[in-house]
Amino acid sequence: MRILTGIMLLMAAACGQPATEKKNNAQDTLSPPPATAAAPTPSSSAPPADTVRITGDFNGDGVRDTAVSVLYEKAVEENTQDYYIVRFTGNGLPATTPLPGRQRLVNEGDLNGDGADELTLFGEPLHGCTYTMQTVFLQGAGWRQLTAPWLIPTACEFFGDEQLQQRIFLENGVLYHLLEDVNDENFKLIKQPLPLR
Repeated sequence: MRILTGIMLLMAAACGQPATEKKNNAQDTLSPPPATAAAPTPSSSAPPADTVRITGDFNGDGVRDTAVSVLYEKAVEENTQDYYIVRFTGNGLPATTPLPGRQRLVNEGDLNGDGADELTLFGEPLHGCTYTMQTVFLQGAGWRQLTAPWLIPTACEFFGDEQLQQRIFLENGVLYHLLEDVNDENFKLIKQPLPLR
């Protein structure tokens, strides 16, 4: 009889747990992370996470925005890539158009003198180790290419944020980028003008 009474007391205690506590725990699990949650940051020894987050004033209003590269659409066939877009927090900034391959983001600062930061996208290839870089800027209600895209052979090595940040720069009012010299066995970087579109 004592055993039966003990079992009944345990069952009553378990059933007496407030339903609101269980409900709140389920809500916490299902709710999206707050907009200010820290995104995974790539380190120099590991490939970047699927989401890359940077900040900058991308519309020139003096308020810092957050840009986040996110998965837009999973590949539906073999030998095709997932598509990614860049979304922004605050002030109704439009998302970029979908691009194939995971995109890492670089805030380039104001390269074209429009008072807003430009954004470079470093896109992962489907196969191989040659990435695509392109710089975009906000004009009106959409994003436009500041420069034509160009290729970066990485020799399958991880590129750190510092390396990406140094690829484009202004010097005496001229926009340059660093490219690998394909005639050099060490792929020495050479400085070349980067024409605006």
